[in-house]
Amino acid sequence: MSSQPTQTAQEKLPGFENLPARVIHTIDLAALNEKYRLRMVPVAESIDFLRCLFYGRQGVGKTYLAASSGQVPEMAPILLLQTDKGTMSIASFPNVSVQTITNVAELRRIVTMVKDPTNPFKTVVVDDLLEFYNMLMVGRLKEEGMKPGHDPNVPQMQDWLNVTFLTRALLRAFKDLPVNLIVTTTAQFATDEQLQVINRLPAMPGKMAWEVGKWFDVVGYLTTGGSQQKITRTLQVQPYRNTEAKDRTGKLGANIAEPTMQIIYDAAFRGRPPVQAQVDEETIRANVDAALSTEPKESL
Repeated sequence: MSSQPTQTAQEKLPGFENLPARVIHTIDLAALNEKYRLRMVPVAESIDFLRCLFYGRQGVGKTYLAASSGQVPEMAPILLLQTDKGTMSIASFPNVSVQTITNVAELRRIVTMVKDPTNPFKTVVVDDLLEFYNMLMVGRLKEEGMKPGHDPNVPQMQDWLNVTFLTRALLRAFKDLPVNLIVTTTAQFATDEQLQVINRLPAMPGKMAWEVGKWFDVVGYLTTGGSQQKITRTLQVQPYRNTEAKDRTGKLGANIAEPTMQIIYDAAFRGRPPVQAQVDEETIRANVDAALSTEPKESL
């Protein structure tokens, strides 16, 4: 193994711009793989699919953004999974097939289908994750409600633990599929006694709101701004202003202006920097106020 310092430019995450020049080590991975029967590859070759989580208040365009992957040749056709019929906003999109899911058995059959080498889909969209969690809880309560002493309308601690465990298992299964994965959910806002926002994060019960992002390469908080005459959209992918967000690609910047999956794909795999939006505090406050003024979704 040899190493030498190099001045080759490298992608750096915001906040890590002052890293020193990288050192390149030459390793014979093929020989190591053959000797130890492993499958090691350079990290650049391990990046094969996009795995994104988009969240925001209702009506900001999360489903529309996810479905725009149907216009990206490398991501189409796509399979959109939903728990109820809410695809009117994407009716004009090409290359989108829809499956309404009613139980966990159907989700498992979807996983089996996508694993099949003959699977035609390049992208799976789960829209939205909180509703899938609620669907799993309803199924759990129906099963447990048949047992003596269990109220089918009131989840017990074991029900929450069971459904959370099942949701994590399904997320892992979908993350490991040989396709792109896009998941949407609504946003929730943790506030203090003066209703000042402490954190913006995906709407999931309990600790899952804080941990759900770990299964994704990109976590984006989608907001709207502008005016009634011209609405603008921004996708925040860096964790600032107490907002859960991340970008493992290191190529998306902080705030993508008018995001589409073509823009995100081109940045991640072709190195084309997306146009950045200038986000002002008034726009951020307006999005939070709009979300707090609506009835929050409750997990059963």
